[in-house]
Amino acid sequence: MLLLSPWADLSDSNDQPGSSIFRNERSDFLDAGQLAIQAKTFLGPHGSGASETNRYLEAPDAVHDFLGLEYLDPERSSTLKEIADWIAAQS
Repeated sequence: MLLLSPWADLSDSNDQPGSSIFRNERSDFLDAGQLAIQAKTFLGPHGSGASETNRYLEAPDAVHDFLGLEYLDPERSSTLKEIADWIAAQS
């Protein structure tokens, strides 16, 4: 399954100093604390273990849904290539 959203990684696997959750805190809709509450609600009975099995790709300074915006290259193209490589490796 391929999910193209920050909600694809509901774990705290990337919550470290310098990561996007902290760098973008002033402009994101949810801060780290709010995200943890929302993730717990979203995961429900599956628990946080279910959120730790996803690979998370991050494009620095990218806006949400940047993959559909051609003018956001080279981040868009390089991320699409990483996705294609990941899909090919799953075959």
